[in-house]
Amino acid sequence: MSKLADLGLRMQSGLAQWAPTKWSGRALSWWDTLPSRDRQYFSGGWNRMLLGIRTQFLNDNWVKGRLFEFEEMKFRQKNHDDELPLDFLQRRIRYHSFLYPEDSDGAIAVSRILRTKPTEWDSILNEVTCPSLF
Repeated sequence: MSKLADLGLRMQSGLAQWAPTKWSGRALSWWDTLPSRDRQYFSGGWNRMLLGIRTQFLNDNWVKGRLFEFEEMKFRQKNHDDELPLDFLQRRIRYHSFLYPEDSDGAIAVSRILRTKPTEWDSILNEVTCPSLF
């Protein structure tokens, strides 16, 4: 949805108003129990809505869980049996982007992302041969 929100202000506003109509479970329960003034505020734009979602659901425990997953991530681990090398790297980049938004690229980001790659890849994929993510 964030990619759609990048399309402009009208899209940001529309997404914020539309998103709750598609929710279920805990997200819908959270939304339904918010005071009307809070629902109006969050519906005012996608960035506001995202702030509400992050505050409610992406708390410290959630971040700690994702950090653990990132640190333990392996190529073709359970539930990723048919993973291609590019899939693995993109999975690591996705996690890295929300765990370390201040380090979107550069040597530190590359080092973190490549840390759990198979050792067989060392000669072709390392911080020297790949100094940047993009």
